Amino acid sequence: SNDNMTSLSVTGYTDQAAATTAAAAVDCRLKQLRALIWPDIPGEAVQLVQQRCPKVLINPPMKRDKVTGQLPPRELDGSVVLDQPYMDMVGPYAVEDILPANRQQPQQQDIPVLSLAEKFRTAYIQQAARLREKEWRQQQQEKKRQLRSSHALRTMNAWLDAPA
Repeated sequence: SNDNMTSLSVTGYTDQAAATTAAAAVDCRLKQLRALIWPDIPGEAVQLVQQRCPKVLINPPMKRDKVTGQLPPRELDGSVVLDQPYMDMVGPYAVEDILPANRQQPQQQDIPVLSLAEKFRTAYIQQAARLREKEWRQQQQEKKRQLRSSHALRTMNAWLDAPA
């Protein structure tokens, strides 16, 4: 019955935050596994898997079964790279977002941090500018309405705008 042993091989995660996130993301799938192959598994991920899925074996030894005398399936050997042929087919650009080694952290120095008071001040200045512009547009519209409605104002405006 060891021939149909379901396993998952995880490689590429070296920092504990990414490892814990990866282990938590596949939590529902972990319950279906019998073995988890993760050669450099962080301690937090081991604890998480053992708490949520106690039946899952983590990095089981490649020894013969005592009852049947058979070796476990080749997929359970941690030295066998299972996903590499598929990774080669996909190409490097498709997996940039997946592999943590390729991720670039945004530098904190490039991002300006504004205080809450400065954010409110900036918002107030922007709102005041928008309101001034809106008031100016409304004044122009009102002026046009008055010129359209009064023949005397139109004549006087034309006389004032005429070249001397």
